[in-house]
Amino acid sequence: MVQRRKYRILTLDGGGIRSAYTATILIRLAAKFPTLLKSVDLIAGTSAGAALGLGLASGKTPQESLQFLIQNAGFVFSNPRPPLNQPEYSNRNLIIAMTQFLTGTLRLNQLKKQVVVPAFQVRTPSGPWRPAVFNNFPGSPNASVRVVDAAVASQSLPIAFPSYMNFVDGGVFANNPSMLGISYGVDRRFGRQRLEDIVLLSIGTGFNPYRLNGTENWGAIQWSLNPNRNEKFQPTFPLNTVNSDGVNEIDTQYSQSLLNDRFNRINVNLGAEAVAADDVSAIPRMIALGKQSNLTRAESFIRTRWF
Repeated sequence: MVQRRKYRILTLDGGGIRSAYTATILIRLAAKFPTLLKSVDLIAGTSAGAALGLGLASGKTPQESLQFLIQNAGFVFSNPRPPLNQPEYSNRNLIIAMTQFLTGTLRLNQLKKQVVVPAFQVRTPSGPWRPAVFNNFPGSPNASVRVVDAAVASQSLPIAFPSYMNFVDGGVFANNPSMLGISYGVDRRFGRQRLEDIVLLSIGTGFNPYRLNGTENWGAIQWSLNPNRNEKFQPTFPLNTVNSDGVNEIDTQYSQSLLNDRFNRINVNLGAEAVAADDVSAIPRMIALGKQSNLTRAESFIRTRWF
């Protein structure tokens, strides 16, 4: 019996500076399995994961990506402003950094890998706002988009950054892009793969094991700002956090359900202390967590399911 070729998908979550964890995990896995990244067919990345994924697809190594993050995060997240009626940061430095990292003239259809990068289009030429996915599959209407434009669009987190070309951060609907990767892999317009041929390695940027108590009588004020926010494992902004964590977790559950043992997710419990996407001082902590993470299960998955 002839064995069918596997279609290998790598997905990278958003998380700002927490992507230092993702890059560190990739460095370790690439050292253990030198052909791992070369074997990837499709990279799906959101926000900071989009920058990392587009870098990989353009030929950058995980080590180069991590070094660039270390050297430029403070530049990108500099000169914060009160964010009540304006973005906290200008996107000027983000655009400069992404242009330097990804080569300003490079187009999606010039990349060495297939990619999908989510962003949310808040204004369209005709019709309502909608999720948008930059990709370079043959026939894609945005295959000729500049790589840097896709990267900046996917990282334009509302409140933190201005919208970019009418796009905001893809993390508002697909911070964990696992299901996005699967859907584009099997879509007859794009990847045209059989579901049973897909294997997927998903890497997160850390999570906090939050919980809420006594919510029976909460209203808009309490769901917007947690009255118990100073207690351990309590999110400051409950409704926003429930929405974002719920989307991340359901993507994981659906992906696991569809692929079974052909899906593996690597993530890390951050404990009670949240790590903000713009907390540059937390980069060493995220790198340390990446170095300390137990990868036994992931390595077994790569040996037995990926290759």
